[in-house]
Amino acid sequence: MTKFQKVVCAILIFGIAVGGAGFIILNRTVKNLPVKNYSENKPTPFSEVKYELREPDANTFRVMLAVTAYPQEYTKDSTAQLVSRGQAVSLELSAGVFTGEMSIPLEDGVGYKVSLEDDGLIRSYSAVTELLYRFASGAEVFDCYPKIKTENEGASIRYQMDAVLKLDETLLPFDEQAVSARVYMQNAAGEELFSEKMSNNALQLEQEVLLAADESITIYGEVLGKSGMTYIYSLHRVWRENGDNVEDDLYPDDKLRFVGTQGQELLLTYS
Repeated sequence: MTKFQKVVCAILIFGIAVGGAGFIILNRTVKNLPVKNYSENKPTPFSEVKYELREPDANTFRVMLAVTAYPQEYTKDSTAQLVSRGQAVSLELSAGVFTGEMSIPLEDGVGYKVSLEDDGLIRSYSAVTELLYRFASGAEVFDCYPKIKTENEGASIRYQMDAVLKLDETLLPFDEQAVSARVYMQNAAGEELFSEKMSNNALQLEQEVLLAADESITIYGEVLGKSGMTYIYSLHRVWRENGDNVEDDLYPDDKLRFVGTQGQELLLTYS
């Protein structure tokens, strides 16, 4: 082989070696790139996860947690799970979106995790959300216009209230439909002093009440939902201070009480 032929042969061999190595590196880069970007630039496997609480069960005191998860990347073989309270359900993939639901206890907070599995690799998204953010306040559900007249003698007061249930503007928890509503009065000992059902979502009441020194009364609005769940809002509190002056507070607290058909109760803060 001449010197020229040897030089040409060496150049060819070197070119093949470099080309082969480049091909191998390129293949490795393409194979590993999605995984690298996934972990470094996309902290969760989902671009968005939405949840909804619906379909309350007044008998079991449970509610349905529905989740919609939008994966950053997926294949036809990708699978996803919804996990909450030690339960797990598989999510269905349709048009690039995972959806599913599970029944969970009605409590003051929901913790859940949505995981995505692809090629044996599992990544997850975790969230803790408060039930209270789903609820309207008493002032948003009821319009109340109370009047208090003190009697000339004795501890009695004359209590008047016009009230309107504003369900055309706001919704009950879990988008429930209202079946009936009433307004009632209770003393500090928990004894019910007066009750009246609302007609056409409105009422006018007038009641003489014995309000002794350092005693108080509270007026509540109660709404029965289609599920059988009862929702109770504090509307007005009246008390006699220092044995003489009558004081009052409209929408006195930020609590909403849930009552199930078996007597179960849960008190949540909604603001």
